[in-house]
Amino acid sequence: MRNKPGIPVTVAPPAATVVQRKSPLVYPALLSRVANAFQERIGVGDRSKNDLSYKNAFTGAEAVDLIAYIIKTTDRNLALLLGRALDAQKFFHDVTYEHRLRDAPAEVYQFRETMGEEASSKDVNGVFTLLTECYSPTCTKDHLCYSIACPRRLEQQARLNLRPQPGLRHSNSKGSLHGEEDQEQKLWINSVPKEVADKIDEKEKKRQEVISELMYTERDFVKDLEYLRDFWIRPLRSSGNAPLSHQRGEA
Repeated sequence: MRNKPGIPVTVAPPAATVVQRKSPLVYPALLSRVANAFQERIGVGDRSKNDLSYKNAFTGAEAVDLIAYIIKTTDRNLALLLGRALDAQKFFHDVTYEHRLRDAPAEVYQFRETMGEEASSKDVNGVFTLLTECYSPTCTKDHLCYSIACPRRLEQQARLNLRPQPGLRHSNSKGSLHGEEDQEQKLWINSVPKEVADKIDEKEKKRQEVISELMYTERDFVKDLEYLRDFWIRPLRSSGNAPLSHQRGEA
């Protein structure tokens, strides 16, 4: 039967529609929650490996598929790492006890059983740090976070087409409390004439170095205390701006 012109055709939706969820089913950084969702949803049954049949089993590919669905990622390597964090706690294991979780349909796994009881997600704990949320309340997926250690940083750089930035580098402090001469390592061997150092044995040299280190570290500590006294304690006392805890004590 042909449709008449001008009359829209209504197509009935299929019986089962797959809805893609944007957010994870559970908070993915908590292994206990991922383990609980995994155990509830994984389809176990008879699986074969090396011509042997195993009951209540699942394949490595099925495990990675489900974990990727639970945490809502297309990165199978990330899902595999999370799955290995679960099997590291003996939540499930390779049926031959030969290796960790692998993303392969030929590898077969079963839940751990102890005294006839199947493993429970309550036995799993820990945090998967790669999926933790950033501590900054202003961090979003669409803007580059200021924190160099933000767990979303690589994802943000990829989304914004930015080059990966190097991490923090060590540099000497330019605002040290001590003088420039104190920045150099103060070795006793450099403070005495060469002829004096050549006359003593190695044991005595080590002894002198220990004494010298004790002297200059204590001196630096005193300088730090003097800094606190001169630049913090005395100005607070002279201006009448007593510390908050002191004001509460008087109240």
